[in-house]
Amino acid sequence: MSGPGDFGRRSRAERVAAWLVTGPVGHLIGFFADAVRLWVCAGVRAARRRRGGSS
Repeated sequence: MSGPGDFGRRSRAERVAAWLVTGPVGHLIGFFADAVRLWVCAGVRAARRRRGGSS
């Protein structure tokens, strides 16, 4: 029996529902965050090459 402060195991249906809500969105957010980071790093590298600097 769960009380108000009891954070016991969730049922399988609750876990599946939580993954359906947050899982795909979490994967999309991670994908876009990685893509933006790679884009910024590529831009920084290109700017350094244009300036001729190595640091």
